[in-house]
Amino acid sequence: MVHLVNPYIAILDACVLIPMPVAGTLLRLAEEPAFYIPKWSPHILEEVSRTPAMTNDPKDRHVLAAAIRGGAHAIITDNTRHFPAESLQPYGIEVQTTDDFLRSQYNLGPDLFSPRRQASLFRSCCSCWRNGRRVCEN
Repeated sequence: MVHLVNPYIAILDACVLIPMPVAGTLLRLAEEPAFYIPKWSPHILEEVSRTPAMTNDPKDRHVLAAAIRGGAHAIITDNTRHFPAESLQPYGIEVQTTDDFLRSQYNLGPDLFSPRRQASLFRSCCSCWRNGRRVCEN
């Protein structure tokens, strides 16, 4: 069995934990062999539980606070505009969209992705991808 030791920590924002196909894909990447360590705060989970549909909370300071406290390398969100570079730079944290994060994880070790994991990744989350490349702008 191949074990990938990757101490890369990412905070998962509520907007990527709410849609089950996206959340499932992101969490499967944290299974052995783990590509990263996912984290979230109680406040993020509270936001998930009270959000019946995809609505965005403009006050995302709690996400940045969780990233800082959790020692995260990145915040994974599809609301990148809520995290301007000048607010992340002092902490050395980057913001990535779900697609960008999944692509970078795949590129770290495509041979570690079983055919089942690859199919799940591209089918459930990245319908705009073919052969590891984005083919549309959605």
